[in-house]
Amino acid sequence: MAAGDTLGTAKGKSKVSYPKGHKPGMRVPKGGSSCASCEFLGKDKKTCTNKYFIRWHGSKFLPAPADEYCSDWFEPASGTLEK
Repeated sequence: MAAGDTLGTAKGKSKVSYPKGHKPGMRVPKGGSSCASCEFLGKDKKTCTNKYFIRWHGSKFLPAPADEYCSDWFEPASGTLEK
């Protein structure tokens, strides 16, 4: 699925727009926002449960360790942000 396709936005009626060269998922430095602190991280710590990530990636399995990968579908896990 191309980055510009509709993926779960406002009842599927909006188009997603990214700058040229944008990648919906990428490796990231340890310690920042990553799958390791995401609401959608699977219990096995190697998979993502977000249906839009799975549709884009073609698999539930993360392509890198959870603390070294992040995607556009990141949502902080409950209790991970300070209030």
